[in-house]
Amino acid sequence: MEPARLDSPVLPKSLSRAVVVQELKCRQCGYNLRTLVVGGKCPECGLETWQTIIREFDPEVSRLPRLHDPRGVGNGIFMLLVCVIALASLLLAPSLIEQLKAWQLLGPNRLRFLATSLIPIAAGILALIGLWPIWKLHPSQAREASPSTWLDICFLAIGLTGSALTIMLPDRLFRGAAWIDLQRIIILALCVVFFWGLRGVFTMIGEHSRSYRHAHGGRQGLGAMIAAVVGIASGSLLQSWASGQTPPAGDLGTIGTVITWISASMLYLGLIYLLMNAWWIRSAIIRPSRTLKDLLGESMPTDEGMEEMPS
Repeated sequence: MEPARLDSPVLPKSLSRAVVVQELKCRQCGYNLRTLVVGGKCPECGLETWQTIIREFDPEVSRLPRLHDPRGVGNGIFMLLVCVIALASLLLAPSLIEQLKAWQLLGPNRLRFLATSLIPIAAGILALIGLWPIWKLHPSQAREASPSTWLDICFLAIGLTGSALTIMLPDRLFRGAAWIDLQRIIILALCVVFFWGLRGVFTMIGEHSRSYRHAHGGRQGLGAMIAAVVGIASGSLLQSWASGQTPPAGDLGTIGTVITWISASMLYLGLIYLLMNAWWIRSAIIRPSRTLKDLLGESMPTDEGMEEMPS
């Protein structure tokens, strides 16, 4: 049995005599609380009816504008993270394999197919596929969309499309270490643009999920991921600078390698964490909690009860 939370919203007096008009199972014993007053108790286990209602009813969501296409938005935010994780895996795989070979932890002929010229094409196509979920998050899919939402969606599209085009450019345009470094920096800069837009989108859509709000990790997690991208860029530049010295600065190169891989690990773990958040958000907006008006119907006196409830 799950005890009542001490921080649960207090029952407003204006709602104490209202009647539950929909089927509502007691969160402790499963008894149907329909026809019972909100200020009463479950006749089977004695749990206050209000304790079950606040589990079913999310006051924060009731204050937010309703999404026009909840299923499309939920699927879009989840599929976008799936595409980004797959893209990150493709981009990191060749460098990881080369590093393992340099440390003699992997044979020279192992996993050669992951370092072929097909990887940039596959990564570019995967990034372009990610434009579909971005379209599902388009501001026209939500009512009362703010101008900042438009800007965040533009950041997502620019970051993902720009990365795809840069990845798919022919290798002959990037001959030499300096050009390869430039390509890498361009991609990482576009990643920062993408994650900045994702930060705003998560903040807007994530408010519809109680689990996401209580996790307190959305904006902070994306901020850390932006820092991880900057770390990857810094480590890569340090590696290139150290290898170009005469003689090569081996110690600085090692430091750059460590910074790069620590940052890449943080980024990858952050993406997995965001994928979990995206699933919470998707579940919340596809199957939203019922409103007080739904549960109480005409027995709900006014909207006063909503205003009395704490956030």
